[in-house]
Amino acid sequence: QFQHACDPVAPSASRRRFIGMALLLATAALGAGLIGMELGEQRRRQRLQRALATDPQWRAELAGMRALEASTSVVLLVVHVEEMELSSKCARKKMQVCVKFGEAGHSQQQFSRLVRSTSEGMVQYGSTCVFPWRANCDPVLRIRVHKCGVLNQVVSKEELWLPFDATTAVSQLTSRGMLEHEVLLFEPGPRRELLGRLRLGLQLHAVSRQVASSAPDYAFMAEFFGLED
Repeated sequence: QFQHACDPVAPSASRRRFIGMALLLATAALGAGLIGMELGEQRRRQRLQRALATDPQWRAELAGMRALEASTSVVLLVVHVEEMELSSKCARKKMQVCVKFGEAGHSQQQFSRLVRSTSEGMVQYGSTCVFPWRANCDPVLRIRVHKCGVLNQVVSKEELWLPFDATTAVSQLTSRGMLEHEVLLFEPGPRRELLGRLRLGLQLHAVSRQVASSAPDYAFMAEFFGLED
């Protein structure tokens, strides 16, 4: 019997091994070529960096740009949490104030010290919170008063609209000092009974970008604007 001329002929085992080896070698050569191109690009970038580093004119321009960036001012909102006066139901309790700045869900928050109230419900904090000023969000602070114990409890939630124009904050720095504000604290719920009052001090400050960027969490700025006890 003779196979028809149009019937496909299956390649032999040796031919299949030859084709597989050829494909493997081609893939290896392509990979080696790509790695070589990447190494060559890295060497070219390194040579360019070395050339720029030894160019006195470029080094002088780079130093000038860095100095200009470091001298650029950024605006910080400084919130002094001074003292709190509470009703007798919060007497001799450990109390803490959470200050939030920014839109809900995207705000930054900082906490005052944890202080036990007196038998008269007085709490002396002397804490300072510092936030980067955001001109593109509503100038509002959200205050949360926590009663701390085995289970922490939020006993009051309040909002304070700041007396600073979000778009002209920098121009107001020289015209205003620290502003004293008293926030009335109410218990959550439909009855909204008066729980007490919180005294805050508000300031806007301009500092160099170099100072601000040295501590991106702004924790150290509390020491710069008002040391905690």
